[in-house]
Amino acid sequence: MGISSTLMDVAKAFAGPKLLRSLHWRLNDRRPVQIDRFSESVVERCGQSRPEILIATGIAPLTNSALRKIATLGVVRTNFQTDDPWNPAHRSRWYLNALPEYDYVFTPRTATFSQLRMATAAKLNYLPFGYDPGLFYPETDASVLAQVDECDVLFGGGADHDRLASVKRLIDSGLKLALYGGYWDKHAFAKPFYRGMACAEVLRAAHAKAKVAVGMVRRANRDGNSMRTYELAAMGASCVMEDTDDHRTLFGPEGEAVLYFSSPQSLVDKCKLLCTNEALRSLLAVRVREKAKIGHSYEDRLKSMLTIIHADRTQPSVVEWS
Repeated sequence: MGISSTLMDVAKAFAGPKLLRSLHWRLNDRRPVQIDRFSESVVERCGQSRPEILIATGIAPLTNSALRKIATLGVVRTNFQTDDPWNPAHRSRWYLNALPEYDYVFTPRTATFSQLRMATAAKLNYLPFGYDPGLFYPETDASVLAQVDECDVLFGGGADHDRLASVKRLIDSGLKLALYGGYWDKHAFAKPFYRGMACAEVLRAAHAKAKVAVGMVRRANRDGNSMRTYELAAMGASCVMEDTDDHRTLFGPEGEAVLYFSSPQSLVDKCKLLCTNEALRSLLAVRVREKAKIGHSYEDRLKSMLTIIHADRTQPSVVEWS
């Protein structure tokens, strides 16, 4: 996009001996070991380069005091909230204390809007997840495709508790299933179908050789769409998506670009339909990819953020006379 930018690696905030990191996570409010040092390094970098905008992603390791210092430099403080900060798995007082210091919060979930309005005076905007076109596209390279086997149904994502029933029903249905992501090997019923963790290359190959891809949201995160939503679409997968308001807004009514499921059995029924109907499968794969290609890359998401921020900053000031 031709925008001058500086990237700072948040992994530095979490650096330290494993035992110390574990103690901080369990006993010290999930506080990153080096959060103060990292926060100060961000303040220092902002002082040196004087950026117009700071964009922090997710539960970013920035303290409230650091964000206040950054504000004095005239920097617009922005957070793209990739996770639900009230999810018990992520919740931390240090982040919730820092949240009021942001000028803008962009969130891909509407379910948190009411809590965000109470927690911060930042301007709130809905911004769904997107995808990276350089990583997610239909794979055609034979050497890459040879890395994986064919399957009927593919799911890539962690073994969240609320996903177990749906996956077990798929297994019991007799469909040939492939699972990628964390912790599936911890469940005896799923372990035979577990294919490990996957980089983008492996995911592209796996989706190219699967008849159906399943898109599930994270209930604990109160998601209506997930980081995988548009990645599935961009890879040209024939998708059965979890039935949410967000997914229907993004992909239209049933059968326009995807099929929807609302229960474990409806997931099995929709997957079987697509597995036996090649014409419908091919049609939906084309349509869902076309939807992803129009305005849903992360470049598009960044443009949306900058457009909103710049529009606010260029509006003429209003003088009220009494």
